Amino acid sequence: MKEVGNVKMFKLLKNNRGSVIVEVAVMFITVTMLATGYIYFTQFMRVKTALKIAAKEGAREYSITNNPSKARSRVMAELSLAGIDSDTVDISISSDGKKRIVNVKARDGFYIPFAGEYDLNLRGGAEFMLEENPEIEEKGQL
Repeated sequence: MKEVGNVKMFKLLKNNRGSVIVEVAVMFITVTMLATGYIYFTQFMRVKTALKIAAKEGAREYSITNNPSKARSRVMAELSLAGIDSDTVDISISSDGKKRIVNVKARDGFYIPFAGEYDLNLRGGAEFMLEENPEIEEKGQL
């Protein structure tokens, strides 16, 4: 009788019916998770690149004109070109001697089912040296 139970168990384990459905379900979940991760990753890289470009253009504008408000408006213009709301971004403009520094920070988040929400702090920064610009020197802005 014990041998008959082992034969039934062996036949049950050898039965492959329904295994395709399980394999497809596991692969579907895996591929969906990989695709979602790729989409989030490319979105974050796009935002980070846009922040770097905006900071670079703002620092360049600041080094040419020596005007922080023009640098801020240049950063906001670059962010709007990238489709980023400038109200959700922190822009800091400073100078250290002849260095003109612009830093741009943004918070971006994502949601993982059954794990919750996560926030990322993305930032970009740039530093340029103040140019010797005769037009600015004549106006006495230095």
